[in-house]
Amino acid sequence: MAAKCLQCHQTGQCKTGQRLGARMVDNCIACHMPNQKSQLIVIDTAAGKFAPEYRSHLIGVYPQAAKQIMQALKQ
Repeated sequence: MAAKCLQCHQTGQCKTGQRLGARMVDNCIACHMPNQKSQLIVIDTAAGKFAPEYRSHLIGVYPQAAKQIMQALKQ
């Protein structure tokens, strides 16, 4: 998935990528376009209400997503 990102961007531009090296390369999208619960869509079911997750196409820095990925990669 990161191949598209790496056509324009270098891994050295990402401080997290610099610390984790090659393990981080496959996580560009999960870190910079993470799945997030919708704040607008709520689905009613017999079990209750829930907000579905979606992948925003707003590329940015999401510290919480980066923290979760880093923790998973350290294990």
